[in-house]
Amino acid sequence: MNINYPGIIHRLNHTQVWVLQPIELEINSAQFVALLKAYQPHWDMPFGILYDSRDDYFYVYRSGFVVGKYRFVEKEDNRYRCLEMYGNRNNNDCLVIFEVLQEACRHHQVPVNRTGLEAMILKTRELVEADSRNEMY
Repeated sequence: MNINYPGIIHRLNHTQVWVLQPIELEINSAQFVALLKAYQPHWDMPFGILYDSRDDYFYVYRSGFVVGKYRFVEKEDNRYRCLEMYGNRNNNDCLVIFEVLQEACRHHQVPVNRTGLEAMILKTRELVEADSRNEMY
């Protein structure tokens, strides 16, 4: 089955479906290139990633659904920081970017500092939870 993810993304970007979420994610240039090269989703990793150069965002998808939207900016020290993470109101799995990063790096044989990544995951979860609490008040 061939799914037109660029078409799905185009529709989502024009329907106000994205919700900005806080994120703490910084990667090196080799890891950024691994995300750009992407990989084919498979049984053990059903999420895929694609980069749309027209709007400069990465999109994570699964089984016909686009679950997250991410923008990285290059810093002066040859590292990339994710400045924007958007969850889809209908399928809010946007934190899966951390698993997708690990899979892209594994697929392209790029090392990942697991301790550093786990710290960023924990910090992002804290930020998301705090943001959720603030929205309730």
